[in-house]
Amino acid sequence: MLQRPAIIDELQVILSEWVVGLESPKPIGAYLFGSTVNDGGVRFDPKAGDLDVIVVLDWDRVPPGERVEQINGLRQAKEELENRLFRKLRREKGSEKIVSLVPVTPFEIEHAVHKDNVKHILTDARAFDLLEKCEIAGLNGGRASHPLSDAHRSVLAFLQKKRAEALSVSPNGGGGLKVEPHGDPVPKELMRNFAVATAEPGIHQDISDIARGLQGISHFARDAAGWTPMTSAFAQWLGVKMGERGSVDPVISSDHYLLLIETIYDQVRVQYAGDTAIRYVGPGPISAPPKHAPPTPALPSTHRLESTFRVTKADKLGGTKTDILRAVRAARANMKARVSNPFELLFEEDAKASTLFEIDDVDLDAKAHRQKVKAFERRTLVAARQARWQQGVELILWYGGTLFRGDEETMEEACRIAIANWFAVAATNVVNPGGMFEAFHLDLYPSYGMALSFSGKPSWVRDDGRPSPMYKLDPMDLARGFVPNLVSKYLHLASQSGRADLQDYKDSVFDIARWDYGLK
Repeated sequence: MLQRPAIIDELQVILSEWVVGLESPKPIGAYLFGSTVNDGGVRFDPKAGDLDVIVVLDWDRVPPGERVEQINGLRQAKEELENRLFRKLRREKGSEKIVSLVPVTPFEIEHAVHKDNVKHILTDARAFDLLEKCEIAGLNGGRASHPLSDAHRSVLAFLQKKRAEALSVSPNGGGGLKVEPHGDPVPKELMRNFAVATAEPGIHQDISDIARGLQGISHFARDAAGWTPMTSAFAQWLGVKMGERGSVDPVISSDHYLLLIETIYDQVRVQYAGDTAIRYVGPGPISAPPKHAPPTPALPSTHRLESTFRVTKADKLGGTKTDILRAVRAARANMKARVSNPFELLFEEDAKASTLFEIDDVDLDAKAHRQKVKAFERRTLVAARQARWQQGVELILWYGGTLFRGDEETMEEACRIAIANWFAVAATNVVNPGGMFEAFHLDLYPSYGMALSFSGKPSWVRDDGRPSPMYKLDPMDLARGFVPNLVSKYLHLASQSGRADLQDYKDSVFDIARWDYGLK
């Protein structure tokens, strides 16, 4: 009689930890399917079996270029996962992937779109919920109120398959999206699916006309030329491919291929406006709730966790380590819940200040009046600092997951250190105090001036003279030098006239993987 391999429990823990640790993208759902779940897991072969994982990504408000960056980040994270599983399962071939990872959107679940047209996977296939850490009866998908056309279903299945291919990395780093050489300006499959996605019933007889698809892609490239560095680079590349002067790689890059994949998705998605309020909130339990289940508790009348950061009169971060970490944790939870004023900055002043402001000047002696003037100057300084200091704290908290690689505890501690050092940098009124290293953004320098200097450790430079990748540096060290200087430089540049569009690139600016550095 077959028995369930004990290692399945360990694999579920590893996958759950991996999903929870993802920050960009941050899944709103993640599920393990296949032989580890079906028939109680007895048919899973630890020596050769695949782990089938679906992650649900809320991409409806994320621009296509950012989705590409998130896919690349997911691929890098998956490679680390593959290596961990390779060691755990003691596999022999590092060229064979262990996890089949498929990212899907709530829209695709609502319409039960699967890359291999197996709707059952997204409706009622048994699975293990990696976030809730329990088995479920199914995702309960396929309940959209507006049916998806067969043509659009075919397009979305193709797109989903390409996303999965981009993430098909193996333990040795091989695999991924394979872009074949093409004589046309862009691969035919992209032109064909773009045409199908944008075809108008009753007007376009050939819904898959590649000439019309290429025309649509050209219009997209023209319109998106100034959006981001990625779309600008694609517009320039396609222009040369379409006959403009210049020299470019004859084969489309994987990033630009994925950019068109996500653009095609948007072309389909926008046609189903009735489903903009996505109903997907996760699967239901395996067994039905009792008939007399207690009502769901209501949120507190003030749906906000208390979070206060104290700035001492010496411009230091005040409070105990425990209190500050609690403030970090609560503020991040408030921000995720989109609570207004997720935290408070409390600037300390003289204990007598409030009393002095209640007394008329004529009733104060010279000494008391001087104290009142100093208190007034302190409040004036605070009023001038408040917005900028608060913006810096908000950036550190919101982007902690992409700035500091590690578990939640590591990230919170790094945020605490970074906020303390941000106060020290901000108090100097110097944009970038500097240090022994220079860093630059791989996409936004020199065009946006995203370069800065920061303090660090000589040991970061390896024996061969090359620096270690920045994302592998100790998060606490980054919090002491690089991050506070990055926050200061970004806020300075974003405040300049003509640089308001830097707001659109914040996710990229505060992604540690997008920076490189070296000795001055």
